[in-house]
Amino acid sequence: MAAVFALVICFTFSDDIVEFGLDVTGHRFSGAGPWLVLATDCLLVAATAALKWRIEQAPRQVFVRQLIGSRWALGAAIVVVTHLLSISTATHRANLGVVQSIWLSMLFSLLFVAAMALLLTSALGEKSIWRSWVLPMIVGTVVVQVASALWYPVIDVEKGCANDISSTYFSDMTNIIAIVLLTVGVELAYVRRTAGTTDPGRRVAPVFTVLWLCVGLALAFTMLVKADLGPHCGLAAVWHEYIAFVVTAQALSIGLTTVLWLLVTDQPTVE
Repeated sequence: MAAVFALVICFTFSDDIVEFGLDVTGHRFSGAGPWLVLATDCLLVAATAALKWRIEQAPRQVFVRQLIGSRWALGAAIVVVTHLLSISTATHRANLGVVQSIWLSMLFSLLFVAAMALLLTSALGEKSIWRSWVLPMIVGTVVVQVASALWYPVIDVEKGCANDISSTYFSDMTNIIAIVLLTVGVELAYVRRTAGTTDPGRRVAPVFTVLWLCVGLALAFTMLVKADLGPHCGLAAVWHEYIAFVVTAQALSIGLTTVLWLLVTDQPTVE
């Protein structure tokens, strides 16, 4: 469970976490911000290796040799190289048009998602990877990365105020996420059917899916509570809207993909 949260949550939102910390302390993200994100992601990658070692319980020397030749090494290399490319081209990208900048941001985002997929599948084990429900999390991460890339140049037009996302969006999200949550958690009895399997991915993925759907639903409700109270400006209001937007988008994407994945895969057996 810790590996999934460290990768899917912390790795996906590492740049947002760093930027939020800098905003709260009154610092600009440009400058030290990208390097702090790189350092944060490197720590997460190292933590993933430690978790993988704990799961496999192999001798240290054997584990290191296996780690270097595994998906983990490729994912770690993609993380570092992509960060360095993003930092080195920041000035050039700032002088590009909106469309070109968005496409480059999405390219970097897709590379990060690919790295996360490699790290996640490596941490959960090398066997039965795509039968371990990793795909819904990857799809959800792609959606949230695209939404994040579009936020500043396209969506965030009300600078300093949280009036960019319609309250209808959050209203619809509360209804749709609730239905998806019921479908995944109750009608299909997803968590109960996978609880007895020995595959770590199948044990972790359903728990994460249900939990993140609940978080997305709660955030959508918080946006509806203050929807009719007038304009909301300030750092807290903007971050509240942004977090609610990206989390609900990711939660719904993971939930819908999980439902589709259930329909096209065989039923797990309970031991």
